[in-house]
Amino acid sequence: MKNEDDECFKCFITRALNRVKSHPERMTSLLREQSEALSWEGLKKKGANAIHLFEMNNPEVVVNVFAYESDAGIYPLRIIDSIGSAGTVNLLLISSDEKQHYCLIKDTSRLSSSQISKNEHTKFFCLRCLNPFGSQELLDSHTKYCGKNEAVKIVMPKEGSYISFKIHFKKVRHLFVIYADFESLMEPIATGQPDPKKKYTNKYQHHKPVNLCYYIKCFNDKVYKPKLVCYTAKSEEEDVSQIFVDVLSEEVKDIYHRFKEPVEMAYGEKERENFEKSKWCLLCERETDYGGKVRDHCHYTERFPGSAHNTCNLKCRKPGFLSVIFHNLS
Repeated sequence: MKNEDDECFKCFITRALNRVKSHPERMTSLLREQSEALSWEGLKKKGANAIHLFEMNNPEVVVNVFAYESDAGIYPLRIIDSIGSAGTVNLLLISSDEKQHYCLIKDTSRLSSSQISKNEHTKFFCLRCLNPFGSQELLDSHTKYCGKNEAVKIVMPKEGSYISFKIHFKKVRHLFVIYADFESLMEPIATGQPDPKKKYTNKYQHHKPVNLCYYIKCFNDKVYKPKLVCYTAKSEEEDVSQIFVDVLSEEVKDIYHRFKEPVEMAYGEKERENFEKSKWCLLCERETDYGGKVRDHCHYTERFPGSAHNTCNLKCRKPGFLSVIFHNLS
């Protein structure tokens, strides 16, 4: 649009809903008049929040936004579920340094087809993943599954490229893990009336923990037997969450002090022969000639698993924390 102000979003929304055959880029008095049929309240702020507010003020219109980068091509930024409705507007957001500008996408097939093929046959693109299909029927079948996912474009790596893993000490398993869960009562809470023009979370219940349970598991039951702890509140005044923290802290301290000092390695004639014959680092899986070869062993048991590079062995230390995994806690 040939506008000299910063209202390109307003111009393109209006033009998308009021198409013309000749000179659609022109700013006309009719276009300005047509824009008054929509509500633009609160659109001085920019970004996705402004679009969300516009859609709330104009429920008959939904806005999809795409972006472009030279290495990734066109990809979706914001896709609404009601794709294909009469009031759907597709915009392309172009960025240059700190400046941003919207453009109207009149035909997603013509825009995206040039990125995948030089032939001029019509393609039917899924707006969520931008994968092309040969017919509308195939696209509809795909949409049933893709509509449940986040909008994202899949970009395959270039031929011959690869990724490698170097932080080999991260592969060492954690020797202890704690699984925990709470049971709660749902207490109703008083709430005010939310503003329908703004995003809000309607809080109507409070989870009050009344029961706790945790299970301590070691990688080897002979080193530390599994332990299950359950507790139920004796009264409403008890703070079960704080009790959980206090009790579990003592458990963790006990584990720390019990295994603070590493046990000596069981190294006999058989282990010595295996060490001398070993040519591979059991941690990074490269030849031991690459770096100094040392004997690696488990600090919790006497077991001697094999040889390792000196640098790999020094990096594989016992973690300074215990992982506590909660059920249904993100």
